[in-house]
Amino acid sequence: MKINDQQSIASFFSKAFPSPIDAKLNPDARYDDSTPFSEVASASISVGKGDNTYLHISFMRTVRIPEDGKNYNLPPNLGTFPLFDVQPFRHRLPSSIAAQGGLFLPMYRKSCLWLSLCRSVVRAPMSK
Repeated sequence: MKINDQQSIASFFSKAFPSPIDAKLNPDARYDDSTPFSEVASASISVGKGDNTYLHISFMRTVRIPEDGKNYNLPPNLGTFPLFDVQPFRHRLPSSIAAQGGLFLPMYRKSCLWLSLCRSVVRAPMSK
């Protein structure tokens, strides 16, 4: 499958996973322990249904490449952006974001990112 230029990520995933799925912070990918937010931040999102995770999504920091039409090697990976649930921060966020809920990542306007998509292998239970 390929995501189209004008297609939202939600629309793409609804075609890839036709039955309803959940997206939540990955509790196994805690963000940097040296920050005061380490207890509420994650380095990735888990996408799946129930206890089955099908995909991990991380938002990777990087540098801008020139927009001059030339081909460049992939930019460097400078670590992940921290990901947060809106709820604990709802009083500090714009009301439109707090009302919508979901997840957010803080970044400066001039920051750049690329998505890291890692598929999880869901194993069927073994029968005896």
